[in-house]
Amino acid sequence: MPLLVARGLRKFYASTGVLANDDVSLSVDGGEIVAVVGENGAGKSTFARIVAGLVAPDSGEVEIRGRSLRGGDVREAEKSGIGLVPQHSFLAEGLEVAESICLGREAKRFGLFLDRRRMREETAALAKSAGIDLDLTRRVRELSPADRRHAEILRALAWSGDLLILDEPTSLLDDEESARLFELIRRLADSGRAIIFISHRSAELAAIATRIVVLRSGKLVADRAVGDFAPGELPALMSRSRVTAGESDATDKLEGMTMRRGRVVAASRGLGLSISRGRVLVDFEVRERETLGVVALAGNGLEELESIAAGLSAPMAGRFELEGRDVRDWPRRQLRSSLAAYVPSDREGRGLALEASIGANLTVLEGSPRRTPGFPPVLGPTGDMRRKATSLSGGNRQRLVLSRELAKPRAFFLLADPSQGLDISGVAELSGIIAARKTEGGAILLLSSSIEETLRLADRIIVLYRGAVVWEGANLGEGMAHELASHLTGHSRREALQ
Repeated sequence: MPLLVARGLRKFYASTGVLANDDVSLSVDGGEIVAVVGENGAGKSTFARIVAGLVAPDSGEVEIRGRSLRGGDVREAEKSGIGLVPQHSFLAEGLEVAESICLGREAKRFGLFLDRRRMREETAALAKSAGIDLDLTRRVRELSPADRRHAEILRALAWSGDLLILDEPTSLLDDEESARLFELIRRLADSGRAIIFISHRSAELAAIATRIVVLRSGKLVADRAVGDFAPGELPALMSRSRVTAGESDATDKLEGMTMRRGRVVAASRGLGLSISRGRVLVDFEVRERETLGVVALAGNGLEELESIAAGLSAPMAGRFELEGRDVRDWPRRQLRSSLAAYVPSDREGRGLALEASIGANLTVLEGSPRRTPGFPPVLGPTGDMRRKATSLSGGNRQRLVLSRELAKPRAFFLLADPSQGLDISGVAELSGIIAARKTEGGAILLLSSSIEETLRLADRIIVLYRGAVVWEGANLGEGMAHELASHLTGHSRREALQ
């Protein structure tokens, strides 16, 4: 008997006119890792939320070991062994990790007082059994993205999770953190748990999944073993847009062209990062009509470089210049309205006002309530512009930020992990838009934790390791991936800092 059977699930959102799930049926056995893939808006998150009891379907049913569950009853789902690791965290930011994991099932003394020691001990035992190394006494808000994912998994396991649903679990993780997460997922599957893994990153699927389920426009269009998909078939099954294989190939060729180098637009002059205590200096220039990719794993200075280049923080030494002037000396409104585009790695914290309308988020830099024409056709949000940004799915929030920042030519584009959260067609469209802005004269600084993204978008590449530049050179294509990985992880003999 399958551990999970979802039968004929249908969900229509009247407020947006979206049929998110249309007769979706799926069964999952213990020990399986099933990848659920599809474009933004394909219905993946709605399916996950229905199975986890967060959303009641209009019709259809969910069974665990042959027992039907009440729709929209998250407590019953959790007690039945279903755990959800959401795209947007459920953890309580102000609590200790152990307390947040135990929230709703707190240990108490005399039935009245919280027993924090017991909660820590029980959670530590659970973490040890799952092979998760985590400081349970830290506040949730202090956790790195990778540790937050591990804490979410522990929370799901604390409810005796026999079925774990992971919604875009690697969206904020670098390659090394993703690999560690994959090891954990495999261990959990080997212990007999069933895993539903929702992802946009096609490279992840072969590494982690045993089966792939494809959703398109709310319908299930494929359900096969990983090896049963022909080369190039998966993107075609997922795509509902006008981006075709031929168009993607043309985009790749455009990106691979060597563009004529123009004047220096942005530059790092003797920049000292805190991770190296300012003792190792970072110098580079970004010119017109080029994309410089700076790639690093988390904790190696990429996040600090982003804040400095955006003019949000001061370096320990040196300065970041834009048009020959310290970026912090530019009037903020002038900088953001006409000179520099900024796609932050923290889309929601730095890039969006979630309680404001979609339209207001799009036009905030223009000083006008009217929608500025010319937003990218695939990346651009659709529907009622009066809706709050918080009503958008995670993927469409990414598109909202990208649409605003890439809407028109600028002198400088600071793009941090711009492909994060996009589906296959969105990534292809984004690549074309970035190439167009570069052709128009834009200087693009790409900050990325992904080798794949860097090789797809950059003309030149810099590798940061422990706050130092350990490699710099031209992008020669996918064959460089192993060499870049060696520099990223510090295995190369060319390390500039031990």
